[in-house]
Formats: sequence, C-alpha cells, structure tokens
Amino acid sequence: MACQTMCAFGSSLLYEGPDREKLTALAQASDLLRESPFVALGDGTALRMADALRSAASDEAAFDAFYRDLRQDYAFLFYMVSVSKASPFESVYRTDDATMFGPTTLEVRHEYERFGLKLSASDSQPDDHLGIELAFLAELFARAEAADETQAATFLDAAWGFMHEHVLAFSHTYL
Repeated sequence: MACQTMCAFGSSLLYEGPDREKLTALAQASDLLRESPFVALGDGTALRMADALRSAASDEAAFDAFYRDLRQDYAFLFYMVSVSKASPFESVYRTDDATMFGPTTLEVRHEYERFGLKLSASDSQPDDHLGIELAFLAELFARAEAADETQAATFLDAAWGFMHEHVLAFSHTYL
C-alpha cells in the first residue's frame, strides 16, 4: 500500500502538476514520511520533504509561498524543457538521438496493454512519461493488494520488472 501511495503521488505531481488540495492533504499527513517505508528512502529525502511540508503548513502565507514556488518550479521544468533539460519521457534518455516515441515507448505501451490498461492521455503524447509509468506501477501495486497470493505475485513481479527495465533505467538522470 505504501508503494502504491508513493507511486500514485509521484504520478500526480509529475503528470498533473502541483495541486493545492493534494499538497494540503500531504502536508497534514507529513509525519507519515518519518515512518517506514518512507524514511528508508536514501539520503534523507523523506525527512527533508516532511520538514518542508511542516514548515509550509505553519501558516497560510508560508503555504501559499511554498505552493507558488512549487508551481513555478513545475512550469520551468515541464514547460521550458529546452532550458531545464528535464524531459519526463523515458525515450529521450534511452535513445541515442534523444527522440520521443522511440522503441521504449512501444515497450512501455505493450506492458500497459498486457494488463489491459490505456494510460496515455492522448495519441500525440508518448506513453513513456514518468508520471504515467508511476501511475502504472501504482495500479500494479493496487491490484497486488486486492489479489490472492498467486495473482499478487504476478502483479508484484510485473512491477519489479517494469521498475527495473524502465523507471530506474532513466529516472535517476531525469530526477
């Protein structure tokens, strides 16, 4: 459930952008970031996030400033890709010429289809957007939680494979 929650939140933030309501809910539950499995994230990321959220939640003006900064960062990263060099598409990092809609896009689409999912927002946008990939992982984790032991193993194996073959193959460079 924790993995599903982390992937769903990451998907929402990276694909949909900052949302005041979700950020407010996260700030109210920020103490959870100090517990397992979140605290196990390398280099204290969860603790720094918990501290930033707690500080932002201290008063309305601080939260407004935090939310404004987050939206500005999001706009810079995702709407000024030529300057930020932060394309959210796997194929950009995994092709020699940094093109979108490369072979990895089709591999990712095949994995979605294998589980009966259509996750792309449109036919003009590649399926290998990190936010969509995290939504796929969140769905696999949710299905594993709801399944019997044999089916759960299938979903968890698929999540592990997808994480290693796709998400971890480029996300460290992107993030």
